[in-house]
Amino acid sequence: MRILLILSTLISLNTWAKPKLHLIKGFLSRPANVEILAQLIDDGEYVPYTDKKVRDLQVYESTSTSYKGELLSKAEGETTKIASPKKTSFVVLLVLDISRSVDYPALAEQVYNFAKKSFEVNSNIKFAINFFDGQNTLFYISENGGVMSDYRIYGSKNLALLKNDLNELNDKREDPSTNLYGSLVQLANSYLPQLKGQIERTTPENSIRSYSIVFFTDGKDQAGYTTRSEAERSISKLKNLRDVNLYAVGVKSQELDEDLLKKFGTYYKASSYKSLAKNFEDILGNVNKLANSYFVVRICTPKRKSPLRYDFNYESSNFVNGMWFTETLSYTYGCNLQDESQWRF
Repeated sequence: MRILLILSTLISLNTWAKPKLHLIKGFLSRPANVEILAQLIDDGEYVPYTDKKVRDLQVYESTSTSYKGELLSKAEGETTKIASPKKTSFVVLLVLDISRSVDYPALAEQVYNFAKKSFEVNSNIKFAINFFDGQNTLFYISENGGVMSDYRIYGSKNLALLKNDLNELNDKREDPSTNLYGSLVQLANSYLPQLKGQIERTTPENSIRSYSIVFFTDGKDQAGYTTRSEAERSISKLKNLRDVNLYAVGVKSQELDEDLLKKFGTYYKASSYKSLAKNFEDILGNVNKLANSYFVVRICTPKRKSPLRYDFNYESSNFVNGMWFTETLSYTYGCNLQDESQWRF
């Protein structure tokens, strides 16, 4: 089985408030199976999928890359929409300021509750942790304590371990200063790529993978290892990653660098450590919407030659077009929408 996605588009489908259909990638396989992974987005907000939202989705099929084609034959072909793809991984990366000014026990309690609620809401959500103080290093909690080892990934099955590890971080606060700028640069250039490589290596092929970075601080850069402009470029670099969502959370203080945190795009300012619970609840809501916004269109094509092009008419409005496959495959009968062994997602 091979994949070749030539074009993926995000098109506004109505002038009034309707979710947009985002075509992400597609797969072809024998005997005559076509899978297209899609997502609903409304004005930048992820929209949880329901069959009602796309009940009038129409599939057009063609063997020409320049011709929209005709409606998929209901007599000779079949299509169905699957709400929950089978292979998903949604990772929340916490980047925690543990410098001396932080009320760390209060922070640790809120972080633990955030993770616990996340696992209760969606078992596909996992957590990983980076932390920093005034040292010229962004640290991370690793699986076996080694510098080159993998991140420790937390889920519902090792929640007690997360609580223990969070408590132990209180003893790792060595430098009272704050390396805010340097932590952002190292996050963008080294640690996020390391985490993404680990997740790709340890999850099934063709999984949906998405990352939400939650960056917490109560202050501003004091260490001076890195310039502000380098930190701002690192934030921009992270924002440009299609599979990454950024959240900044600050606790009210006289030294809180709000101008920098606002550059994340989504910024929460907590009046106290107790009020962090509401901020984390909002972030969880966004992560869960993301996780539930994906769906798969399965098609048993009646075509018996390549290439294949697919266009979608959604909400009886404009076409979402631009996905075609150029593999040279010969198709035959035997495609079964209900046979899970035939499908990747």
